[in-house]
Formats: sequence, structure tokens, C-alpha cells
Amino acid sequence: MNRISITLLTILLSAIIITLSFLLFFDKLDSTTLELISLIGNGASFLGLLFVYYQLFVVKSLSEASKLAAKNAEAAIYKITSIIDITKTIKEIGEIQNYNRYRKFELSISRIPELKETLHLIKSNPIYAPYIESSNIEDLIIEISIDKTTLEKFIQKRIQNIDIIKLNTNLENILDILHKIQPILRYEEPVNDD
Repeated sequence: MNRISITLLTILLSAIIITLSFLLFFDKLDSTTLELISLIGNGASFLGLLFVYYQLFVVKSLSEASKLAAKNAEAAIYKITSIIDITKTIKEIGEIQNYNRYRKFELSISRIPELKETLHLIKSNPIYAPYIESSNIEDLIIEISIDKTTLEKFIQKRIQNIDIIKLNTNLENILDILHKIQPILRYEEPVNDD
């Protein structure tokens, strides 16, 4: 039954009870007009009380449903944001790898701090905790910092050679972790805490 049917049924039953009680007990009372009005008023009050109780119940159930919907929407938005962050980071790493391949180290250096910041956020985000070890991410952040320093030294001509394959391998290790997390988050069912 829907809510309207339940409300109408409650009102109808209450009206029947009031009418029956009026017919049964009206003859036994010393009936006057005031008693009749009082009896009708009491019946209407009782009916109103039932209606208020029912409306409170409806409002409470709607409130709980709204809270649950808001909680689910918040979780979905958080999940979508996390997927977007991972996708953006994967793209960022691809750009840095291409800069390294084409020896555009200045651009590579300029993108590494943003990548490190994103990796720190991923490491501290509880949504990723079941899928990654924060120590692995921390090690990779350290490696990237070393790689950035190496690139800066190479640009300043303080070192003669640079191992581009090693630079891109460190980035590839990060990609492996992100590629592992991304489909899990994308296709995982949201958790309902009822």
C-alpha cells in the first residue's frame, strides 16, 4: 500500500469508530447540544491525533530515506572524484615520460611536484588503503624526488649523463599501482552502512 492509501484508510477507520461510539453512547448520556458538540470535538481530536501521529511517522521515514540518499550520493561523489584523480595522475605520468623521452627535462621537472603532491594525497586517502601499501608509495615519491634532482643537475650541467630509462621506469612503477587501483574503484559496488 502506498502512503495515500494508508492515510485514507486510517481516516476512514477513525471516522467509523467515532460514528459507532457516537451512536452507541449518545442514547445513554443526558444528551444536550453541548454534549453532542463535545463528543464530536473529542472524536475530531482523536482523529487529528491519529493523523498527526501518522504524519510524524511519514516525516521520520522520509528523513531517514533522505539521510541515506545523501550519504550514498556523498560516497558516489567521493568515489568519482577519486577515479578522476587517478585518471589525471596517469595522464600526468604519461606526459612526464614523454617529456623525458624527447629530452624536454624542464617541462618534466615542472610537472614532478604536482605528481608528488597527488601521490601524497593518494597515500593518505583512506579509499585507497585496501589496495596499496603506503610504504610503496612513499618509496616511489622518494625515487621521483631523486629523479627530479638528477634532472636539475643535468640541466645545470653538473652531471654529464642521465638514465632516461630509469626515470621512466620509476614512473612506470607508479602507473602499475594506479592501473591496479583504477578498475577496482570504477567497478566496485558502493558500501551501504545500514
